[in-house]
Amino acid sequence: MCNATSSFRSVLVVVAAAAAAGACSKADKKAEPAPGTATDKPGAKTPPPAKASGPFADWDMAGRAALFAGAHVVPGQGGWEAWDVQGDKVTITTAAGDKTLDFEITSPCTAKVTERSANGSSGTIHKYTVHDGAIALGLGDAGVRKGADAVACVSNKIFVLAGGVCTMWSDDFGRMKSEPGTCALDTVDGKDVFKATVNARESQVPVEGDTIWTVQLAGRHSDKLADLAAAKAAMAERR
Repeated sequence: MCNATSSFRSVLVVVAAAAAAGACSKADKKAEPAPGTATDKPGAKTPPPAKASGPFADWDMAGRAALFAGAHVVPGQGGWEAWDVQGDKVTITTAAGDKTLDFEITSPCTAKVTERSANGSSGTIHKYTVHDGAIALGLGDAGVRKGADAVACVSNKIFVLAGGVCTMWSDDFGRMKSEPGTCALDTVDGKDVFKATVNARESQVPVEGDTIWTVQLAGRHSDKLADLAAAKAAMAERR
């Protein structure tokens, strides 16, 4: 017959050993980083994509954010600029010097740069597309095609063509507002175009493969470079 005191002590030993093993197992297991946090991998910080649940959820916003991360030489209003996108910030170098500003991807074909000061803030919308796996940012209308669907930024509107239905999006004091739009993929004189009507005026933007861009943007757009120093050197060469 077993001694009750001896059995009780045995149970305590077993429980204590199990608890210690569980603690060691938890300590040995590496914690997974939270989504969007930095890891020990080198490289540029990826900008946060637009909300995946928003109107552009089907357009790989995370992939576009990854393409933006790092250094670029970019055409600007006053000449070429060097950009370095790190997370939600962008350092922009112009002839006047460097500025670090807020950066946000607002749609599959627009990115917003915001300068904040004690007197308020001012934002600039830049249009871009993806061509040959790289961001092409510059002046002119832009977008992307995916089969019979497309999204394009024409004038100051964002057109989404999905399932044969066109929706026009616009910024209404910081909030995206939608309404039925007039847009279509078509062929004119044997060439693919994206048609969109803004203020009763139709625009026809050339389509090259899956890239929608104006001739101006196709001929003079941003290029990805190794780092900000390389982007500054390219900026100087292109003046």
